[in-house]
Amino acid sequence: MSAKLPRSLRLSDHLSAHDLASTTAIEAIVALVEKAGTPCRVDFEITETAVMRDLEQASDGLIALLALGSRIALDDLAPATRA
Repeated sequence: MSAKLPRSLRLSDHLSAHDLASTTAIEAIVALVEKAGTPCRVDFEITETAVMRDLEQASDGLIALLALGSRIALDDLAPATRA
């Protein structure tokens, strides 16, 4: 895959609260990204709600994804505080 795409191109995927809370899902995502061989070109978007729902479980998943070299983007940060 990476040989055919421009080096500047990044892939971004949204992870739900369910994804972050699922060890099985995180392990499958890690295996898939490792198989593709381009973890530094993959970004994962999560919502603040997904992290706050189960902070400990979410942090375990996030650490696993960051260990790959992937980036994490926080989406919908504190929408209730926007005026």
